Amino acid sequence: MARAYRMGLFRRLMNGLMGPFVRAAGTAEIRRGRRRETLAFEEVDAATAGPVLHAYLRVTLTAARFFDAKAGDPVERFIAEAPAHPVFHITRIEGVG
Repeated sequence: MARAYRMGLFRRLMNGLMGPFVRAAGTAEIRRGRRRETLAFEEVDAATAGPVLHAYLRVTLTAARFFDAKAGDPVERFIAEAPAHPVFHITRIEGVG
């Protein structure tokens, strides 16, 4: 997947509150126009999620209200908060474009 598409998907996951549903199902179908992809989601551990959440908060200010940690805080604060903000490793299972 292209970086822009991955980032768009990342934003939809984090802002769209899909986390609890993906956590339960493990897969999801993402559609955009005629493009359709089935993706597998594997939740990562807090040590892996912390730096991702830290970077996310630096580029997406609207999410700041959902975090106790602030954009300028050390990564360790985001690692501690990671269980409340699921982050997933995404793998494409199939796609129709």
